[in-house]
Amino acid sequence: MAVGIGSGTGFPDCPYSGAVQIFDITREEPELLQTLPDATDWVRSVAFSPDGNWLATGGVDKKVRIYNGMAPVSPPLETLTDAEGLVYSVAYSPDGNWLAAGSGDTKVRIYNGTAPASPPLHMLPEAISRVRSVAFSPDGDWLAAGEVDKKVRIYSRTAPVSPPLETLTDAEGLVYSVAFSPDSNWLATGGFDREVRIYSGTAPASPPLQTLPEATDRVYSVAFSPDGNWLAAGGGDTDVRIYSGTAPASRPLQTLPEATDCVQSVAFSPDGDWLATGGFDGTVRIYGVSTTGIPDSTSTTPLSAATLLMIMGMAWLW
Repeated sequence: MAVGIGSGTGFPDCPYSGAVQIFDITREEPELLQTLPDATDWVRSVAFSPDGNWLATGGVDKKVRIYNGMAPVSPPLETLTDAEGLVYSVAYSPDGNWLAAGSGDTKVRIYNGTAPASPPLHMLPEAISRVRSVAFSPDGDWLAAGEVDKKVRIYSRTAPVSPPLETLTDAEGLVYSVAFSPDSNWLATGGFDREVRIYSGTAPASPPLQTLPEATDRVYSVAFSPDGNWLAAGGGDTDVRIYSGTAPASRPLQTLPEATDCVQSVAFSPDGDWLATGGFDGTVRIYGVSTTGIPDSTSTTPLSAATLLMIMGMAWLW
């Protein structure tokens, strides 16, 4: 598992810094295998390529770094410096051919996923503010970008060029997170207006098919389980809510209340046995998924914690 972290207050005696930590969570006690210290500021997003050969990271220092995914060590194999604003999100396409990076300069950049290098192959400039989240649909048809201008833009994954094929305008605040279900039937979005919206993943269009309004603060992260049965949503109210992934509807089936500060990231393991959550309390919590499929709130394994350390992004490699 790769964990992107941010630390520091920005004051002279405690400058901002960032790193990526690599853990082995197959052991009885999770073991820290490697720390990648190359970032000079918070690491906002981490992603493994589908074949596991690459690990991409992006963050506040405006760089995308590419590491060997099977044996990540410093320094990175490649550093992409095209962004003119912080990199909020990185994501690989399901076939590994594309690497998308969304940044604070309002652009989505598309790189060759198998041989990442500058300059990008495509650049999508439609957003008028920061691009907070990017996600490819598992069927390979779509690239979704969630943005601070309250819109989700949908592009063709096979030909990611402007203009977008569809723009979803239902959100009443910035969109922090977008995620497709494994069968591509659903697209979930979460954001500043505290709502999770569910759209058709095969033909995304407004209005949403379902709105989940239970959060009492902004929703920072949404993720589907690999079998598509569950949808997890975490955010500023410190709770992680678990919904049906096959028929998303209010109310949540389970609420995980253990975090003591806002939850920035939620991620299921590729085999669906584990759910990881992380955020501003500096702890990654690993929940076992019970036989009913719902994460068990009693099985919490703290994976890392430190003063002034914040968990910003997580990615699994199995």
